[in-house]
Amino acid sequence: TGKTLTLSELLLDSRILAYKQLPSGSLDLDISYRRENTWLHHEPMLEKNLFHYVKKGNKTDLLRVQASFSEESYGLLSKRSQLRNKKNLAISCITLATRAAIDGGLYWEISYTLSDFHIQHIEELKDIPAVDHAVLNALCDFADHVKESRMAKLSRTVALCQNYIFNHLYEELSLDRLAEVAGLNRSYLSLLFKKETGITISDFIQLERIEEAKRLIEVPEISLSDIASRLHFNDQSYFTKVFKKYTGITPKQFRTNRENTL
Repeated sequence: TGKTLTLSELLLDSRILAYKQLPSGSLDLDISYRRENTWLHHEPMLEKNLFHYVKKGNKTDLLRVQASFSEESYGLLSKRSQLRNKKNLAISCITLATRAAIDGGLYWEISYTLSDFHIQHIEELKDIPAVDHAVLNALCDFADHVKESRMAKLSRTVALCQNYIFNHLYEELSLDRLAEVAGLNRSYLSLLFKKETGITISDFIQLERIEEAKRLIEVPEISLSDIASRLHFNDQSYFTKVFKKYTGITPKQFRTNRENTL
């Protein structure tokens, strides 16, 4: 080609040629080729360690383990394009990180949405170094979110309730329904939630709805009355009262402040 090739590029090019010589779909011959050329996948324990640190929210050790991976130990997930191969490997990595983050206590909707955002970003990239950088950022992002969620040190029951509230914030949320989700009677759940979080379930729901309202207020096309209705506040005046309770300003003032900072 007249160009300097990295070892990875050379192996990929050789791999493409080798596939032309092998019967389609021959798993045994594929494994034989890898063994003969000492082009083996990474050891499973190395991968397990990597996602263990995602689960623990430990970014420092995550970066250390990730740096120990040899690029030549990765699989080949596309024969037609080195960039497509990298993207496929990146998507596989993010998929595993998503599950590890959920196991680490991150709300599953946050974890899945993080996965969507990072994969969408990777799909738009045009070169291999950018994909490598994006994967590392994704792993660190998952670890950071897990670390933040684990700082609360909540029981599984309370974490389950919070996750349900997060996912159903646009619906009517009753103590009876949360007790059903938690598998506890409503009185005990209320006491447990207050003991672990320092606030009541109703206050937590209000706080989460105000945080969601702050995000919606930044969208100019959505009216304040629509936000109040979507988030199940009785009327706009009650919405304003609760919003000011938690932020110190009214929703209108909050929107004006945000517009002035743009």
